[in-house]
Amino acid sequence: MWEERRIDAASLKALAEFLPRFEAPGFEFGSWESGWFSPSQEALDFISACYASGWMKPNFDWPEWMGTEEAARLRDDPAALEQATPEQLSRLLTVLIRQDRFSDGVLGIAFESGLLVRIVRRIAELAELAPSD
Repeated sequence: MWEERRIDAASLKALAEFLPRFEAPGFEFGSWESGWFSPSQEALDFISACYASGWMKPNFDWPEWMGTEEAARLRDDPAALEQATPEQLSRLLTVLIRQDRFSDGVLGIAFESGLLVRIVRRIAELAELAPSD
């Protein structure tokens, strides 16, 4: 199991680094192969970075939270996501990554819909505002 960490400037920058790659023309997060989703190496690196930089919330009831009005608003309303706090983004990433473990392709669908890019874009904006270490 992983440990709970505080989201800090380094955590923000660790994921913000993925934005140019995710927005690059022709970038593929992964592909569907005979009924299952095969993530690209970049996608696997992103997931690892989420764990390593403290974005994943280990002691969080993500199945319950994903059914809340807050989760739906952040997922479905780009304007709400543009105002999301690091805590809200951490919860949303935890839901998506944990859900993907139980339902193959959730992260791929989140990327294709633009949700994952909007999350990382918001993280990049917060990283720009974060004090330098």
